[in-house]
Amino acid sequence: MKNFNYALCAFLLLFVACSKDEDNNKTENTPKVEMTFDINVSNVTGIRANISITPDNKEESYFYWVMPLEQYQTKFGGDDSAVVAYDISYWQEFASISQGASWLDLMNEDLVLGDTLVDTDNEQHVLMWGTEYIVYAYGLNQEGEQTTKVQTQTFKTQSPENHNTTFEVEISATEWDSSYNKYAVDATITPSNNDTRYFVTITNMDWYEWYFTDNNKGRSDETYIIQQILLNVGKPSAEILSDYTTTGVSVYKPYEVRNQYLNPSKRYGVFVFGISTNGATTPLTVHEFTTPERPE
Repeated sequence: MKNFNYALCAFLLLFVACSKDEDNNKTENTPKVEMTFDINVSNVTGIRANISITPDNKEESYFYWVMPLEQYQTKFGGDDSAVVAYDISYWQEFASISQGASWLDLMNEDLVLGDTLVDTDNEQHVLMWGTEYIVYAYGLNQEGEQTTKVQTQTFKTQSPENHNTTFEVEISATEWDSSYNKYAVDATITPSNNDTRYFVTITNMDWYEWYFTDNNKGRSDETYIIQQILLNVGKPSAEILSDYTTTGVSVYKPYEVRNQYLNPSKRYGVFVFGISTNGATTPLTVHEFTTPERPE
């Protein structure tokens, strides 16, 4: 699971059921081997953490993952067998859309041996700030059989400081690019506090408004949407902070930063918010605009 494309993982989380499948989950008579895990979490910020997993048996394979504690409790309800069933259903779902790979092939790519050091930046990219998370680990052999009990460790990410910073947004340039048949757009961002570091992006308004429709069965709060915006960058949080944020007055040029050109006659939004190593420091600013029609 750690090696899969992150965006695809996030997509499948919406659709993969976590109920126990008797044909697929082989969890009877556990534990089959003697192995316990020492799980420690350190260097916790609002959006990342370091995790060490030390099994006392270095010869047996195991699997681990990290998720919000609330999600863990909702999906599994304290049932260890449901944890394994969920993971197996995940691999099976990927196998069903993969060419030539069985779910056991995919599972074995994610099994580990011995001590493991994890930087969530490399696997989760951006954790949710001010949120309780859980690390879980259990023995799993190459045949997909659970060999130990599930062990867990919880931690909480830090909460960001609040900045009373507002942002003025102006679409300062719109130029038709005939090579792409789309518009190159500049957005000028003027913060009320030049010391506030902030993130800016442009995306279509349909994406944003979907969160407030009946089709969205999950969260639609501003904090969650901001995290999704950051996850959509597809980069570790450290890289986002260093390469995708700025301070002071800036001109955001998506065609230079992300090779993004905009379709004609379409509604877009400029999305801006303050950010630090502990998460979003300001509310989300959304500046809606519509690109011109295609030129004659």
